Parts: sequence; structure tokens; C-alpha cells
Amino acid sequence: MPGARQLAARARRRVAKAKQSTPQASKAERERVLMVFRAAYEAGDLAGLVRCPDRVDFAEAGGELALVCHREGRVHSVDTVQITDGLITAYRRVLNPDTLVRV
Repeated sequence: MPGARQLAARARRRVAKAKQSTPQASKAERERVLMVFRAAYEAGDLAGLVRCPDRVDFAEAGGELALVCHREGRVHSVDTVQITDGLITAYRRVLNPDTLVRV
């Protein structure tokens, strides 16, 4: 299966490259953010847990109804949900700027 090995090798290279290009917060910064998150969580402060978008619209994305979140006049994310028996059972968010230019 040379084709499968080639695909796996390419995938490993892409993952390694993505890890290298992802900016890493310092340990102190991670600790600070997690402490703020925990405090907001324990206080039940939803606004402290999330940064709300400027505007949210409905749109169709991939054949599904989606929430399109805007920040600073641009599409920030697209969210879709899976609903089973009236409950949200899966939540998906697309943040990839290359994908969002098509929205």
C-alpha cells in the first residue's frame, strides 16, 4: 500500500508543521487565563467565560442551518449543531480563515 503510506507521511508532516506554526502561550499566560476562566466558571459568569461576537446571523453552511458570528466587521466563526430528540448533541465551530472567506 504505497499510496496509503504516502498519505500518512504527508499527514504527519502537515500536523508537525501546524504544531510549529501555532503560537504557544507561556506557562504564566496559560496559568493566568485558566485562573480567570475557573473564577468565571465558579461564579457562573457566562460573560466572563466567552467573548461575545459583535453580531450573529443565520446562514446555510454545508446544507445545514448555521450561526455566523461576526467580530470587527468580519466573519469570525461558523457554528453548526446536531440536534437529537430536541437536545444539542454535537456542536461544531469552524474558525479556519481560509474556509471562512467563502461565507
